[in-house]
Amino acid sequence: MPSKEETDLLQAITSYLPPLDIEHVRRALDYARALQDTERLVSRSAGAGKRSADARRSERVDKLEKSEKTDPGKVTHPQQDAGYVIGVAQTLADAIHIDAISLAAVLLYQAVESKQVTQDEIRQGLGGEFGEAVAQTLANIELFDTLQRPGETLRRSAASATAGSIDAARSRSRERQRQQDAESLRKMFVGMTEDPRVAVFKIADQLRLMRSIREAADYWHFGASSHAAAEATTTDSSYIPATTPTWTADECRLAAKETRDIYAPLAGRLGMGHVESELDDLAFAVLEPDDYAWLSTEVTNFIQERGSYVERVCDILRKEMRSIGLTAEISGRVKHLASIYRKVQRLGTRDLSSLYDILAFRIIVPTTADCYMALGHVHALWKPMDGRIKDFIANPKSNGYQSLHTTVFCLDDRLAEIQIRTRQMHEQAEYGVAMHWYYKDVGDSASAQAKTLQDWVSQAKEWQQELQAAGSGNAEYALESVKDNVLTKEQIFVFTPAGDVKELPAGATPLDFAYLVHTDVGNHVAGVRILTTDSNGRLVRKLVPLDYELKNGEVIEIIKRKDAHPTRDWLRGARTKSARDKIGRYLKAHERDIDLQIGRERLDRELRSIGIRKGFDDLIDEDLDW
Repeated sequence: MPSKEETDLLQAITSYLPPLDIEHVRRALDYARALQDTERLVSRSAGAGKRSADARRSERVDKLEKSEKTDPGKVTHPQQDAGYVIGVAQTLADAIHIDAISLAAVLLYQAVESKQVTQDEIRQGLGGEFGEAVAQTLANIELFDTLQRPGETLRRSAASATAGSIDAARSRSRERQRQQDAESLRKMFVGMTEDPRVAVFKIADQLRLMRSIREAADYWHFGASSHAAAEATTTDSSYIPATTPTWTADECRLAAKETRDIYAPLAGRLGMGHVESELDDLAFAVLEPDDYAWLSTEVTNFIQERGSYVERVCDILRKEMRSIGLTAEISGRVKHLASIYRKVQRLGTRDLSSLYDILAFRIIVPTTADCYMALGHVHALWKPMDGRIKDFIANPKSNGYQSLHTTVFCLDDRLAEIQIRTRQMHEQAEYGVAMHWYYKDVGDSASAQAKTLQDWVSQAKEWQQELQAAGSGNAEYALESVKDNVLTKEQIFVFTPAGDVKELPAGATPLDFAYLVHTDVGNHVAGVRILTTDSNGRLVRKLVPLDYELKNGEVIEIIKRKDAHPTRDWLRGARTKSARDKIGRYLKAHERDIDLQIGRERLDRELRSIGIRKGFDDLIDEDLDW
């Protein structure tokens, strides 16, 4: 009989998976439950006539003991961790709307890891294409070490840092953590190129971990007494009782920093906006608990004061959409706490009323054409703010995000952001790359969805190469490089002359763009033209220097010349580590040739200054007879 947790999981997937996929998940749950009975597994194995039950059991015990000795951090007891597995699956279903294959793989992972069952047996047990796909996904999870017991890395890091002084131990612990972060990130990027689910699993695992760590961190910061009521009322299955925190305060901060720097922005790059916001807020709560508590109170007060305002705006929008015959879902919200906190820090104010875009409204309509119709009527209601209209439908973000954004002078002349999108665009914005596995072969959008996923996998390969190129044996440098080039939150979008969109960190220059297109393009940049708009809105084409700061929406044309090559000045002109690394490698490989050319150019200038117009190569003995 299914447990309550299994029933909850089946109920969660009913909201988004088709009946056949729900049946696949139900079968995987039954199979996983059966595997928890070791005697049933042994009987089934003996019945298959492969080996005697005793031999089979002995082999598995040997493998289990060997696995525990070589890697004590691995989860090896499926019965002990059945709750953890169901919890990760529930997180994948609730927060990410993951597909049936992924859920089945997560549910069966611990049985494979503990040597209770092989991938071939799972392939046969589940049968057909579904069994084949689950077995392959399991292989990728196991190969890239995607799922571990929550906090094992943190505990191993802390446990090994006990010798010597406290400061020295902490220093060693931090260095080990950086090494582990870099290795974890490297494995994840390699895994993503084989199966994008690897990244989604890891993010779901981190989300579940952070939900638990949040409670432990509050215990250490505020004390147990402040959580007695929360313990009595919480419905979160990941809740850690206030009397027995699982992680130390330092471990909580390490996990939160990793979440803020890696997993939250990675979720954003995968288009999983809902998960990104939750991870961001959880990390903020752990790293800045006092500011989080203050801001949470301020936002609650802000919502109470403006609750009627939000409803008034929504009512006006509903009436306007109905007047033009559009069926629309209208909602208003305050942006998530971590993003508000960054604005507060940037502006140096604690007055939330001074933040013009803290309120956001969303209009969801049936079709793309309806999006543009709705935008026109929003602008008929309220004047748009100059430069704040963004069309991500015609020019999607690299993670597939599509929507129309406009900031308008709303009721009482208050600024508010309004987003307009279709239902499918909304689900893409919430669940990102995970959508592509269960939208396959559905309607006209199938090819577009497949292309987005293909583009994303290609980008993951670039990230993997970036990490490998940046590494050079220095884990911390590699990690910082990927954070800078891959996980930067603030991005700009520019275009090639052919219309291809390129995403770069804010502040990037033409050199960064050129090296993003191709290393050979970057190594032979002679000049740059951009197509942009002037103050009157007219398109203009102009030459810009190599250190020019690119702006959103500009078209970049690189002028190449064979004899053009990097100089040391280019290192100051490039902003991304990727471009600087490629420039540095070129300079190192061609150092002698570059020095010779610089010397010749200096000599030519000196010769001209004394009236000799010939170049060094054209000089004859008489010219040198001073």
